[in-house]
Amino acid sequence: MSNIVDAQASNAYILVLGLHSINMVWVSNRASVTIRVTITNRTGGNGREFIRYPNQNEYWVKNHWERSGDETVTIKWDTGKRADYHKVNKNALLTVFDDAVLFSSAYAKRV
Repeated sequence: MSNIVDAQASNAYILVLGLHSINMVWVSNRASVTIRVTITNRTGGNGREFIRYPNQNEYWVKNHWERSGDETVTIKWDTGKRADYHKVNKNALLTVFDDAVLFSSAYAKRV
């Protein structure tokens, strides 16, 4: 049986090799400034603040936060703007822009 996991968000696909399941929040910085992201850790994972730079390459170890349930996400832009989002799904994909945050629901299945 294959170890490829297919995670779908809207019409975009992400293939992750060697995993059996995905329980994560993925954050991508598409803003023109640095963002600081905190995700509560009521359902596991690390609750510290993570820094994501603009145009930074994305890696599994830097862009995903392992969680097993809904959490609160706080995003702080270096421009001084701050946004708190509650009940963020454990499989959410967040794309952060200068003036918006796009949330996409995702599901994963082993194929």
